[in-house]
Amino acid sequence: MKRRVLIIGSSVVLLFILICGFGGYSLYRSLNESANQLGPEFDRAEKNEIPLVVEELHPDKAIPPSENAALVYKEVFDMWVTLRPQIDDDRWQSYVTGKAQGDDLARINQILSPLNPLIEKAINSPQVNWQIDYSDHAFSDYPVFTAVADAGVFWIDHRKFGERAPINLLPIDVQNAFKMSDDLLASNDPGSLRSAAIIRMKLLASLSDVLQQIDAQKVANPSQLFKDFQKELDSVKDIDPLPVWRTTAFLQLDTWENYKNLTPEQKELFATARRDHDVIINAASTEILKFWNTAIEQAEGKPALTQYITLGESVRLLRLRTDPSATPLIKLWSLDSATKGAGSLDWLIANEQLQLTRQALDILVFSNGKFPENFDCKRISVIGQKPYRFERTASGFKLTASPSDILAPDSALAQQKLIYEFRSK
Repeated sequence: MKRRVLIIGSSVVLLFILICGFGGYSLYRSLNESANQLGPEFDRAEKNEIPLVVEELHPDKAIPPSENAALVYKEVFDMWVTLRPQIDDDRWQSYVTGKAQGDDLARINQILSPLNPLIEKAINSPQVNWQIDYSDHAFSDYPVFTAVADAGVFWIDHRKFGERAPINLLPIDVQNAFKMSDDLLASNDPGSLRSAAIIRMKLLASLSDVLQQIDAQKVANPSQLFKDFQKELDSVKDIDPLPVWRTTAFLQLDTWENYKNLTPEQKELFATARRDHDVIINAASTEILKFWNTAIEQAEGKPALTQYITLGESVRLLRLRTDPSATPLIKLWSLDSATKGAGSLDWLIANEQLQLTRQALDILVFSNGKFPENFDCKRISVIGQKPYRFERTASGFKLTASPSDILAPDSALAQQKLIYEFRSK
């Protein structure tokens, strides 16, 4: 009896050892296969223009300080962190939602007005060269961009509600606001996508209001003004996310490979990923590069909607993985620099709003004050991927973009209000 129990016990132990051994072997083989692909992924990264060292991230470009807009935007940030705390949160929230009036609005204008000369100085600076210190790796967003976006929104309101007659927002203001947006995008920082988009969306919403206020009795040549606005918008490049994605790839790789330099709190992010073996380190590095190499290759030359959907699907599939080599990348995708930066939806909406406004100006230039009953739209919706639909209304016209057929009806993009309604006054 004792011998039988011993045999059974030995068999269970042996079976457990075999299972653990097979599991360990499978795990090692999986990690080893990924680690062995690190060289090819580095080659792909170079082909896809992903920076692999800091020197590639910040190519040498000598600019006299007096000509560098980036230094002025940093001054905007310094002033912003001093002025913004003087506005209580409720008052500020009422401002950003467009509800501030009377004394509240006057108080905000009084506090923030010193920002406007700095914004204009930055806009008038001929060049921009961002030298951002990423020594904290991907764990902290570059805060300057959020402050500049808020200051930019305030500046646009200042131009829109100024005292120039017969209208306040002029083609030069449109040009300057887009220059501000482009200056941020020139950094290729993850946070620049959302901040640049906020400035563009605010400008385009303000321009839409101004277009509806132009009246032939107040403006000597409204048709020419429409053409001037149209020319400005047609010269603007849509936001391209790929440069930002390349920087994000570098930051994620650099964060993982500089694990030893992270703070204890930051190291906790990777608690489930052991760092005591080169195979594990190389396997995770491979997965980070492979993810971004594939994402960039699939997005290159594709429509903006396809780029966004493809990246989102790649992230979704990544989060379904349970293998250890994917753990660091999965955790990196929980950071603000990923979800609110490289994965931001705002840049896509800003591109759609730009295209809608271009289409509206096509109609305004064509109509010369008399709106047609029908109009054959030529502009292609960014999110709908089809020409806009024109509809004559009692007071003007309406443009509508139906969501693309590739979007699920319950998706966030399909729920966007893709309508431009023009009402003459």
